[in-house]
Amino acid sequence: MKPEDLSIEQLIEAMEKTRAEIVEREKKNQARLKVLQDKVGKVKTRMDTFTGNPQPVVVPEIVPPELPTSPLRIIR
Repeated sequence: MKPEDLSIEQLIEAMEKTRAEIVEREKKNQARLKVLQDKVGKVKTRMDTFTGNPQPVVVPEIVPPELPTSPLRIIR
């Protein structure tokens, strides 16, 4: 269904659902990033034993999307 065909209430509910999904995906991504950082760090430590020259582990950080902090309100 197209957004134009939805009522105001349905649009608000759809947006709230989308926000909740974004928050849930971000939590999963943060958990995956933590596991990735741990695994990369362990492999790096093992590799450093061969070179004898330890270097800091560099893993990119995921920046979460900014979401509005105020809840949607119905204006009547």
